[in-house]
Amino acid sequence: MKAILKHLVIAAFAPAGLPESQCFAQDSAYFAENPPPGAEMQKTAGVLLDYGIGNKSGGFTIRNADGRTTEFYTAWPMHIAGRIVKCSIPPTEKIPADPRFCNDWPANVQLGNTLVSVLYWEDKYNGEPAKISNEINTLK
Repeated sequence: MKAILKHLVIAAFAPAGLPESQCFAQDSAYFAENPPPGAEMQKTAGVLLDYGIGNKSGGFTIRNADGRTTEFYTAWPMHIAGRIVKCSIPPTEKIPADPRFCNDWPANVQLGNTLVSVLYWEDKYNGEPAKISNEINTLK
């Protein structure tokens, strides 16, 4: 969770022009758009709880039907609901998207409400196991 929070801080402050060193970007993971050769692709589903991107890296969390949460790092670019999305700070129920930082978030994807499937692979980040995704799709 600590890594995801750092990515949300990056997402919040990097677009404002702060240097990387002032928004924890030195700890930021960068994962390529596609998994490394031989990576086993996996799929899971749950409600999308949060999402944040900064400096081409970020993270998101889903909660599955059993109530367990899973955190993911993002690959770049992210594909959401069938298209590339570069939104860094998506809208919430109470806060609309700022068009300077998020003009491409899919209208049918609402944090805390939308059931999604996540395609991901596993890798290491700072020596620890990490789940990395480049694709989120809505489920009906």
